Amino acid sequence: MDACPSVPIRTSPVATVSLALNLGNGCTLIDTPTANTQTNPPDTQTVNTRNTGQLRVARDGDTQNPGAGTGVEEDPSETGGTPTELRRAANTGDSPQGGRRGRKARRKTRGRIRLGSLNMRGYGASGGGQSTDKWLYINQVMRDNRIAVLSLQETHLTMERIDTINTLFQGSLLVIGSPDPRNQTGAGGVAIALNRRLIETEKATHSVLTPGRAIEVTVPWTGGKTLRVLNIYAPNAPQENAHFWEELTAHYEGRNRARPDFAMGDFNVVESSIDRFPPRQDPAGTVESLQKLTRSLNMTDGWREKEPTKRQFTYLQISTGSQSRIDRIYVKRALSGNTEDWDFIGPGFHTDHKLITCSIANYGAPYVGPGRWALPQALLTDEPFHATMRELGLTLQTQLENLKERSHEHNPQSLYQSFKTRLLEKARQRAKVNIPKLDRRIAALRTEIDGLFNKPHREDAETANNAGILQERLTNLEMRRFGHKRSAVAANHWAHGETICKYWTRLNALPPPT
Repeated sequence: MDACPSVPIRTSPVATVSLALNLGNGCTLIDTPTANTQTNPPDTQTVNTRNTGQLRVARDGDTQNPGAGTGVEEDPSETGGTPTELRRAANTGDSPQGGRRGRKARRKTRGRIRLGSLNMRGYGASGGGQSTDKWLYINQVMRDNRIAVLSLQETHLTMERIDTINTLFQGSLLVIGSPDPRNQTGAGGVAIALNRRLIETEKATHSVLTPGRAIEVTVPWTGGKTLRVLNIYAPNAPQENAHFWEELTAHYEGRNRARPDFAMGDFNVVESSIDRFPPRQDPAGTVESLQKLTRSLNMTDGWREKEPTKRQFTYLQISTGSQSRIDRIYVKRALSGNTEDWDFIGPGFHTDHKLITCSIANYGAPYVGPGRWALPQALLTDEPFHATMRELGLTLQTQLENLKERSHEHNPQSLYQSFKTRLLEKARQRAKVNIPKLDRRIAALRTEIDGLFNKPHREDAETANNAGILQERLTNLEMRRFGHKRSAVAANHWAHGETICKYWTRLNALPPPT
């Protein structure tokens, strides 16, 4: 082909993708999508580039960047801090998220946010006056799962450790905690981590109800509302556990305090035998004390209300193989219908508890749709899909060159729409096949464990032992997957963190005005 023509094209409001296809003949097919697409009559020869996309064929060496807006690039402001970043942060006082010292980016809380609870099983190993690597994982867990409020138990935090964490993660997290007064670094402790990327943390307030055991945080929500979250780490001994619930009940009833919207954490007691495997009842007095508190707060076990007969567990006692759902999220009954997306997730680092999450929607806020489908990042380096894209692009190019007369049914716009539809279909098909092997193994193990727990008459010691083995295997696989993500983040920062490029620019950019 002697020349590469620039072909104005109008796109359909159906599906829109950003493409830069190497057609293999020195030309590149570029799609620049825009919003508010309109379809003009077939006899219209002009294109309103403000309302439509343009398809053009560009020569190699063209000054326009053919990949602009097409790749999936990691937002450096949302990559968890790496050990290299922590060393730099410890020396300079900068945030490992790239924010400069003293900068504050005011965020608006979203209409639907995700909350979670996790017993993190200690602070973790640390050295050199720096934060433990476990908090790097927590930062990434909150980013990957888009958790706005995460309640943490067994944190082993001192006030100095909390200050260090807030300094290192000042661009992404705000941690509010209460140490255990009896042994700050060796037992107990509760904290709530707020995701600065998703909620406005500047107006957050908190109160400590029981030092090291219960803390309440209030954060602003949309529509002038607020969310109150109570984080609980209850004592393990039955008598102390019962007394703890009685103290909390007296605290709310005696002072006529505002009730929390959520109460979540490690309760160290279950209300029903279905939440233990093998099944057994907890002491009646302890259960009654807890239920008295939930009645006083007008709360319900959110997940159990939606799954009244299903078994799911959050804690595995490796020595015996027994499991229980002692980690729970209680929600105010008036908000229970607004909760969705309940899940039990392996956090990806060393702890014997699962992360439990749910989302809550403020239906008084403006409706925000789910967004458009995005090409999975794995397909960007998938050679078979590259070949498919090239083949479809060349077919479209040939059709455009052979187009003699346009009609309402046969014109560049309809050809381009058909091309994008076929490309999206091929992308979805390839994405299903191209799921990483590790993800498939994790999904298969979860299905097997779920089936084992919920089969009738499978409550013997052998079943408990098999379930424990499968759960331990699942935990190891989840930790491997999480480690791969951490390695990718660290490698990307190592390669681009000190190079003037798009990653470096975004890493050091000022926050957008609000």
